[in-house]
Amino acid sequence: MSQRIEYWTWLSGFLAGGLAGAGAALLLAPRSGRDTRGRVGRKLRRAARVARELRDRELVDQSALAGNGGRAAPREPAQPVE
Repeated sequence: MSQRIEYWTWLSGFLAGGLAGAGAALLLAPRSGRDTRGRVGRKLRRAARVARELRDRELVDQSALAGNGGRAAPREPAQPVE
């Protein structure tokens, strides 16, 4: 029974800390919610684009390996992510 009480004590402390952190973040945020959501959305779209480009590059490399008898094809230098 004591393990169950410890679990609920831990869970309630975790949730209370999460709520306190979320409240502090909202009160101390330097930008409005609209600006913050816009920035997060742009960063997520950029990350998705980079992930698609990496996936496509790997697919090209795999098909080149298959066509080159298992030898690696020359690769372009990686582009820096801003």
